[in-house]
Amino acid sequence: MATLKDIANEAGVSITTVSRVINYDTTFSVSEETRKRILEIAERMKYKSPKEKAEVYNTKANGRSTPVRIGILSSYSEEVELSDPYYLSIRMGVEKECDRQGIITEKIFNMKDYNELAKKHPDLSGIIAVGRFSKEKINTLAGLFSNIVFIDEEPEDPHLDCVIIDLAKAAREVLNFLLKKGHRDLGYIGILGCNSEYPEKIDAREYEFRNFIKENCIEKNEKNIYLENGTAAGGYLAMVNAIKRGNLPTAFFVASDSMAIGALKALHEHNISVPDQVSIVGFNDIPNAEYTVPSLTTVRTYTEFMGVTGVKLLMDLIENGANDIGRKVIIPTEFIIRNSTK
Repeated sequence: MATLKDIANEAGVSITTVSRVINYDTTFSVSEETRKRILEIAERMKYKSPKEKAEVYNTKANGRSTPVRIGILSSYSEEVELSDPYYLSIRMGVEKECDRQGIITEKIFNMKDYNELAKKHPDLSGIIAVGRFSKEKINTLAGLFSNIVFIDEEPEDPHLDCVIIDLAKAAREVLNFLLKKGHRDLGYIGILGCNSEYPEKIDAREYEFRNFIKENCIEKNEKNIYLENGTAAGGYLAMVNAIKRGNLPTAFFVASDSMAIGALKALHEHNISVPDQVSIVGFNDIPNAEYTVPSLTTVRTYTEFMGVTGVKLLMDLIENGANDIGRKVIIPTEFIIRNSTK
């Protein structure tokens, strides 16, 4: 079977040029003569793109009569995904399982009008919706697609399938750990606008923090809640604000490892020792968490497995139809104790 290199050699151009022409990259400038030559050579050599190969796999290896093409719909932008590995890891899990099963995927980021989704992508067999969605948008999506699975969102509709982690349970484990370590002056750094589409429903970790400090009669810590964007820069800014305010808590629970890394940087710049003066706990256990100084205590989330599970649920819907009741799969977390706490 012909490869991009074969076509490039015969056309007398680079592999990159061939790839961009064959994939109809409209941002790529090349002469019409070269474009025509590349396409004619590809047709003569019967070159098949990765998507076309996947279609062959779908119909032959899996015994399916028609190709399966699914959309990976993200509630956030590509920039947000790149700034925090959490959602990127979920998508990689989705794509890994789709590749294993020979399923074709289409990435759809932060689409404003979901009513246009079915029109722009009429050949989709189903949707995996990743991120946080308002009730209105969940209902819109469910009305457009009978085959849909939500990841990291728990719809109120009991007929919809979802894959989630128990944020509240994980948060309570962290807070109990800090309390047992003798920390009664606790702080929380969370994600601003985590649920911007329905702000009345705050992030489960923040909600659990507020409940925990009330239950343990440490309500003064209500002032020690700092919300910023969910990046390292956001965590840095939140911690700088906490330092400027004075009376710094002896321990912080931070909603993401990226934010925790920013918080560590702020503490280091202000000569505040971790964990001797302040303990830090992150969330997600991204690859860098083990290599911060000190190494970051955090909650490990199995995000790639969330993606894999979502694909399996969706394929069951596509191949066997909807169930009488939706399925909610809760993926466990693991508390990882390292050197940023004492």
